[in-house]
Amino acid sequence: MNDDFERRTFYELWGDRIYARSEGDAVHQGAWVVFSLGGFDPDSRYTPTVSSASPTLPAGFESQPDLYPVLIEQERIGSPIGFRHWVPVRNAEGQLTQPSETTTYPNFDPASVFYLPVVCGYARANLPGKAYAVAYAVDAERTVGRTSQDLVQLADRVDAGGGTEADRLLRRRVLTFHVRPAEPAGPSVVGRAQ
Repeated sequence: MNDDFERRTFYELWGDRIYARSEGDAVHQGAWVVFSLGGFDPDSRYTPTVSSASPTLPAGFESQPDLYPVLIEQERIGSPIGFRHWVPVRNAEGQLTQPSETTTYPNFDPASVFYLPVVCGYARANLPGKAYAVAYAVDAERTVGRTSQDLVQLADRVDAGGGTEADRLLRRRVLTFHVRPAEPAGPSVVGRAQ
């Protein structure tokens, strides 16, 4: 956005609307948030998990796979083959949820127990509070790009003005946003919420 490569963005799906959001924005409780991830992997081939038997491949994939470069094997193009994410939320009392991490996506192999035929990451914003979206790139050897740092603590430390230069660089791997508590339904009239 305006050549600001440090700006972390995502989408919110709420009702019949799509909102473009940035780091620090607030989303509706119950909305879906969508992460379009990227990365750089200069030393391995691009070999996504795709089977031609997948019923979720785009129409025309078999006849013209080159129209869908994210789904076909390629030489070294500098891209990870997939991603994982997890989105813990710190509530108003300071407690942090510990949700499960996703499996690697995209995975267009219906014979896999990890079948996840999506290109973007999706998470439901169920709990109100401060959310920390942490993403991990996966390379062609299926190695997940983890760090030994607790990225939630690191984000809080850097956002409070602390941390080292290395911490500030690693902070870019966390996208924070807020989940607004759901509004009360209001008084009911003849058994119906207004």
